[in-house]
Amino acid sequence: MVFREKILSRPPMEFEVAGPVFKSRASIEIYFLLASQKENRIHAYEIKRGKVNRDVELNRLIGKAARLTFKSIKLHNPQITGEVLHLDDIGS
Repeated sequence: MVFREKILSRPPMEFEVAGPVFKSRASIEIYFLLASQKENRIHAYEIKRGKVNRDVELNRLIGKAARLTFKSIKLHNPQITGEVLHLDDIGS
């Protein structure tokens, strides 16, 4: 919850859709994302507890976000960005 509040207090973009994504059949789980039809953009977030290679995790996250479809907005080949955060980032 703390990360979500932090994300929404200073989002990196204007957005129409915000929230977590859990699609078990498609094996897509994203901690939180923002999506904008106006900007044709998705910005996704992953939270990790242990030490991870953030670049590898970011590539996985972007791959998952690229497979998403939305009912409420239309995106066509959106720009996809993301952040992999660690629990240590909570104070930053």
